[in-house]
Amino acid sequence: MIFFSSDADFEKFYKFFLKQNERISLLVSESPKRAGRKKVISENAAHRFAKLNSLKVISPDNLAEQNVSNEISMVLKKDQDKFGFIFSYGKIIPKSLIDLFEHGILNIHFSLLPEYPGASPIQQAILDGKKETGYTIFKISEKLDRGDILVQKKVKIKSDDNFDSLRNKIIEDALADLPEILNKYRQNKLETQKTSANFGRFTKKLKKSDGQITKKDSLKSAVAKIRAFSRWPKAFMIIENKRIIIHSAKINNNLLQIELIQLEGKKPINFKDFANGHRQLLTKMPEFVKVD
Repeated sequence: MIFFSSDADFEKFYKFFLKQNERISLLVSESPKRAGRKKVISENAAHRFAKLNSLKVISPDNLAEQNVSNEISMVLKKDQDKFGFIFSYGKIIPKSLIDLFEHGILNIHFSLLPEYPGASPIQQAILDGKKETGYTIFKISEKLDRGDILVQKKVKIKSDDNFDSLRNKIIEDALADLPEILNKYRQNKLETQKTSANFGRFTKKLKKSDGQITKKDSLKSAVAKIRAFSRWPKAFMIIENKRIIIHSAKINNNLLQIELIQLEGKKPINFKDFANGHRQLLTKMPEFVKVD
């Protein structure tokens, strides 16, 4: 199997496949990028994990280059299972590469397609106040998030779920189901269905500014941002040119009760300690924030 991923949770899939005696022969990951406050060029978490576990990795900038096809073709010749698996990779796979895989490339997407295709399906489901979402495993085509659907499963969204907790639930459910799914897939016992032409709106690649809470927000939309952006970009306010990050909060008597807060460049602290040291900033917070 050839795996495509650039995500820290690739580790969970790697360990799952290892327990199932499934062999990942190659990781295809995004190329190193500048990250962090100092903008140092570094490999992504999946790439680093693969190297630590002596798994062969390639990280091409352009998947259409001939040397990428050659590399993948060489690995596939030695593989018993000539299929690929995608989890949070970050690039569209060109048809020239898809065609190399005799049994196709499977992708796990964190929504019930055709709802919420694109880059941020979990965040958008939370922002929209959805009560459930789920995952879709499908055989990819050259079009983004389109192809033959193998299986879909619903997952409930609880009122206290944030991006991280909901994503973890979906991954756990998917990993529990994967042995049966892959077994049936290999035996051609899965009835597939085409993705609907009536796609929902494509979810976008997030920007840091998406997390900003302003006085135009309501209590409901502010809470949704805190939950949806718990990993990145984090929900925040700009007050007196200071970026104030809100890590966790809850609704108390129709007000936003902040629990863990952080002045950018400082460590996160509880709201009571923050209030004691920054009374002036509290007076400029939106009216729906509980400040005492």
